Amino acid sequence: VYEEAKVQLVELAFAIADKITAARGISDRDTVIETINRCIGEILDKTRMRNRVNPAELDFVKQRFDELVKNNEAAAAAIVESDNRVSAGGCIIETDSGSADARIESQLRMLREKLITLE
Repeated sequence: VYEEAKVQLVELAFAIADKITAARGISDRDTVIETINRCIGEILDKTRMRNRVNPAELDFVKQRFDELVKNNEAAAAAIVESDNRVSAGGCIIETDSGSADARIESQLRMLREKLITLE
């Protein structure tokens, strides 16, 4: 009974979080900039980087991209393009050595799985 209740509570909490983050991603355009900035900081190989963002945020990200990569020449050569798989506020960054999926729903899914498997 405890395990079933725990799973139901986690699912309810994440259903609420999905709605909140979707609304924030749509209403706060700086969310995508923060997400890209965090990902660029975590990626070791910044050469030939491809940043995929929500189509509605493409122009905004391109306008702000120089600011994001001002201290990294390799990242400055990155390509920014739209991708319908990416929800507002998220991004997918790909390099020759791998990718970082920073879509908000992907982050929530990983966190949900970790919480459900906690003992």
